Amino acid sequence: MKRKKENLYSQKGIKKAEIFLGVLLVLGLLLQPCLAVLSPNYIAKNQAGRPLNSPGVSSFGTTLAYGDFLFLNDTTWVPGSYGETILDWRWSLTNLSNFTDFTINNDQNATFGPFVADGNSYLLNLTVNASDGSQYSPTEMVYQVSDNRNFISVDYDAVPAYDDRTPTNPNGTITFRDLSYSYLDPMVKTTEWWWKWTDLSTGISKTLSGQDHFTEDMSDTNFMVNLTVNNSLGNLVSITGKTSIPPDKVYPIANFSVIPKSGGAPLEIGITDQALSMVNYTVSDVPLSYNYTIWNNTGVNVFGKEFKTKNLNVTLPDPGVYHVIQNVTNSFGVSDEYTVSDIVVTDLTL
Repeated sequence: MKRKKENLYSQKGIKKAEIFLGVLLVLGLLLQPCLAVLSPNYIAKNQAGRPLNSPGVSSFGTTLAYGDFLFLNDTTWVPGSYGETILDWRWSLTNLSNFTDFTINNDQNATFGPFVADGNSYLLNLTVNASDGSQYSPTEMVYQVSDNRNFISVDYDAVPAYDDRTPTNPNGTITFRDLSYSYLDPMVKTTEWWWKWTDLSTGISKTLSGQDHFTEDMSDTNFMVNLTVNNSLGNLVSITGKTSIPPDKVYPIANFSVIPKSGGAPLEIGITDQALSMVNYTVSDVPLSYNYTIWNNTGVNVFGKEFKTKNLNVTLPDPGVYHVIQNVTNSFGVSDEYTVSDIVVTDLTL
């Protein structure tokens, strides 16, 4: 039997045509220039690293404390491997009480603050532009500023441990302790804490949540400490403080004795160290290093070198008048010079 020629408009023909058109559509899409599909997002935190609501990020809320800062970091992702990049950013913050605008352009990160107006609300918007012309603005967020200083007292202290030394940490440690409390205690207690501390010498910052104290190795620097505390009613208070490290006045004092101070050449003298490491006018065990030089009355370094031992015996070979100078150093500074003068060595042959 002769097979009938299939009609293009038959059911089978229509099905084949649909498949053919579908293949053509897929090929057309694949061969088109690929445009970036932006996945805009940002991270928002307060000055102590407390997470704040931002698009796609679950966090703690949108309330900023009196004096707080709003730290923003764009995390917009441009997918694919076609070289698209973010060209610029525009951060816009509007005070909804008076519609004053604050804008930061061309910066992936932005900082606004300090906020000191109680009860004011601020509308934040971010616009990002990609190299392929794509533009996107994430969902706008509103941040509220509240002054809760009548509910919580926020404070901390810094406690040094100069004896907490190791071979890799010669200075001891410093521990920062929370001293915050709720004025409504015991009915309402402080429940959450966020810490951020920054070594101002290195610029390195660290964050910690919880009341737990944090401890760092001591060095001669300054720490910027941010602390935000929340109570069970949701009242937030935030503070910023700068702490000198070490927090106590740690300074070395040079001092020593010489015996004997006179005699015939050659004269052996004993130099006995009496230097001190002081902490707030109290003697500490912060280690000292030593530097002695011995001079004659014509300004010549008799031995042509420095002595580094704590105590020493030396022999002055020639007649003359000598003096000994000591400097001592600890991890936090150098002492003033201390001098024992008029060490007289006589010529026994005369």
